[in-house]
Amino acid sequence: MNRLVNRVQKDLNFSTNQNNLLLVQENKDRYSHFLKWSRTYEGMPVRFSEVRAHLDPNTNQLLFTQNLQNEEITADTIADLSLSEAIRLAQGEILSWGTQKQVVPVQFEKILYDPETLAWEIRLISENLNSYLVYVDAHRGNVLEVNPENLHAHQQEIWDSQYFEADKLLSVFQDKCLPKPVPKPTVPKPVPVCQLDPVTGKPDPATCQTDPSACDPDPLTGKPNPTTCKFDPRDCDPDPATGKPDPATCTIDPKDCYPDPRTGQPNPMTCASSCTILDSLQFMMNLRMGVKKNNLLTPEAQPDPTATNPEALNVYRNTARVYDYYYKNFNRDSFDNKGGVISSAINVGSKWNNAAWMPALNMMIYGNGDGIVMHNLTSGIDVIGHELTHAMVSHTANLINSGEAGALNESFADFFGKMIENKGSWRVGETVFVNPQRAIRNMQDPAEFRDPEFYADRWASKSKICYEKRVCDPADPTSCHSQEVCMENSRLCTEKNDFCWVHKDAGIPNRAAYLFTSKVGRSFAQAVYYVALTTLMHPRSDFRDTAEQLLKACSLVAKANQLDPAGPCQHLITAWIQVGIPLQVPTDWNLWKP
Repeated sequence: MNRLVNRVQKDLNFSTNQNNLLLVQENKDRYSHFLKWSRTYEGMPVRFSEVRAHLDPNTNQLLFTQNLQNEEITADTIADLSLSEAIRLAQGEILSWGTQKQVVPVQFEKILYDPETLAWEIRLISENLNSYLVYVDAHRGNVLEVNPENLHAHQQEIWDSQYFEADKLLSVFQDKCLPKPVPKPTVPKPVPVCQLDPVTGKPDPATCQTDPSACDPDPLTGKPNPTTCKFDPRDCDPDPATGKPDPATCTIDPKDCYPDPRTGQPNPMTCASSCTILDSLQFMMNLRMGVKKNNLLTPEAQPDPTATNPEALNVYRNTARVYDYYYKNFNRDSFDNKGGVISSAINVGSKWNNAAWMPALNMMIYGNGDGIVMHNLTSGIDVIGHELTHAMVSHTANLINSGEAGALNESFADFFGKMIENKGSWRVGETVFVNPQRAIRNMQDPAEFRDPEFYADRWASKSKICYEKRVCDPADPTSCHSQEVCMENSRLCTEKNDFCWVHKDAGIPNRAAYLFTSKVGRSFAQAVYYVALTTLMHPRSDFRDTAEQLLKACSLVAKANQLDPAGPCQHLITAWIQVGIPLQVPTDWNLWKP
């Protein structure tokens, strides 16, 4: 294996004294022997920089290599921006959208965002359990990117979270780690500016003067008015007993906090943080234990057939079906291919019409529906298959959840959800809706729910977006009606535009998947999509790149089944052309060349 690593590094002309390849994935099946390395530099991960090698499964001959962001590292690896400053910038970015009330940091790491940029990677979690990865430039102090991590709609753990209140837990974390601005004394003290004593090196009291820039001028004298002077954010009065700063007197200048977009006042959640990584880890532990208030099923126990909790039984049975599908078809042992425990929390939120995979907690969470629009989300096998496919994606292609990569993340989850359900219907999540005519998406006919099915019509490319919003009075189930809402479309991917409309634009690859599968059959199509997702796609894959990688996967699967690729793979080319992504017919179907 070391010989192979050295061979790939030599082929890519890496400077081995500064770069290292860490083997993070190895799959060997009837289609190929696949190896994936992540790149590191001076001990730091280089995000989105990967090297892949595809070998013949029988001879181990190198067939094909892929390398992403393998340029020479030029970034300055000494950060100018402190971690606490980066956390405040990350929090301010999320809060500026106006969609979240509180966000707290739970994990953070210094990384190379690309070969030229040093960054802080900060994981934030909100009071409603939304999770975000925020990248902040460690030199310029600007937010580079925000990636949402909650991806919506054979050991198991099922936890009942109906009594779990994340907002209270966040409040405890906030009170412990995130200081709030406190009122300043009635007569504030001016900030002194002193010269250092040349003997002691300490400030010389005889030379101290009030910094005029810290005070407003007195309109009568023109000199600094002491009553208007501002405090240094770390200014504290000494404790008379100890002589050390008295925490009760310390103040935080509101300038050190980002404003709450709703009130314009300083938001305490964004003030300079004194949290340590141990505090964050304790918070995560408490968060998991908060959800795990009532463990309904442990890995060692079987569910009681007479149990009165239908949601727990739904999750147990449907999760087992998802596990069995991936194991029987692809010899995949759980979402991480390492036998990882599949943790699920039911009854999350109050009448929540959603389900999600949460990488931050490494678990599935399910709402119980409001009874007006949706039933309990645990009843849909394709919904559970969809969410657990998101978990698998996070351990393979690791597609980011914004832009075209995010739409592909949703599309592949839709596709495998329907393959797992295997009922012939292409309507996603139709069993969880109270109205049997409704569904989340329709892969066969995206236009049924106003999703685009042609690349030129994708929502992310429009200047103005209009859509129907369903409005209901919870007290009157018969009051539901559709209301058209229009908004200016932003090219900046935020929660306000569904991170550039990932759930809408999924209709384009969904339609292509349906067209291809209807021609070649379920067994062949699912193998092509699995090989592409687990060995060829990368975090920033777009529609065109994915179509090309699916074509390579198709060639591989055809040859493993002793078929001429020109037959089934022509249907793949046609399917993507029909949704506006042109693919060329190869002159040589041996697409796997070094």
